[in-house]
Amino acid sequence: MTWEYKATLGFLLTEDVRKDDVLELPGRGDFVVVAVTPGRRLLSVIAIQEKRGAE
Repeated sequence: MTWEYKATLGFLLTEDVRKDDVLELPGRGDFVVVAVTPGRRLLSVIAIQEKRGAE
């Protein structure tokens, strides 16, 4: 059985966030960046965390 968590985050345009970066979210663990879209004021970042477990 596999499931994933998705995080949508905003960063300042000056931040260096790229696809495949690993972000550590306190209390949630590590997430891998799958998309970065620059906007007018912020970078829109989508990251996922995949989990595997027994049924």
